Parts: sequence; C-alpha cells; structure tokens
Amino acid sequence: MALDLESQGPSRVHEALDKLILFYSFYGMLEACYSHAMANLQVKDVPEDVHRRLRECARRRGKSLRDLVLEAIGKELSHDEFERRLQSRSRVRLSRPAGEVVAEVRAEREP
Repeated sequence: MALDLESQGPSRVHEALDKLILFYSFYGMLEACYSHAMANLQVKDVPEDVHRRLRECARRRGKSLRDLVLEAIGKELSHDEFERRLQSRSRVRLSRPAGEVVAEVRAEREP
C-alpha cells in the first residue's frame, strides 16, 4: 500500500517523516535498553526427566526455574574458580596420612 503524501502537500510529508523518525527513535531506544542489557541462554534438547526434576526442585525451593538454573551456573563457576586457585598453590607434604590425624582427633573428642 503506497501513500501519496506529496499530493497532500509538504506539511503532510514532513508530518509523516516526523512520525517515522519518532517511531524509529523509540524503537531504537527499546532495542538499546532491552536487547543489549543481558545475554540470553537457550539450552536445547534437555531430557524430559532432567527438565521435570529441575522444575520440581525449583518448586520445592520456591524459586523459578530461571533462578534455580542461574544459581546452579553461578555455583559451578565458583567451584571452577576455587579449583583453579587450589591447583595454583604448592602442595604440602604431611609426615603422616591425613586420615590418621583425623581419626586421632575424632578419638580424642569422644568421651
């Protein structure tokens, strides 16, 4: 559908252009605010059993599935960071196996 604005005079052309510019400015603002605010992650081919268990776990904890998954991802990343930092430290040599020391301490605690 073509609009014949020129036959209606220059003021109608300017009015239409102003509305068009306003629309695209508004759309651009929304795009900038929402599309680039945060990344989205989509997981495909989640087994039905895993999806069901995640939903049940989220329900029991009073959380949304989104919040549960974000929390799990955060914990995994924290765990990876902990392991990386632990591996960067030098190893400690013990004079006795740690299990023996733990058993002795536990035996001393018992009445």
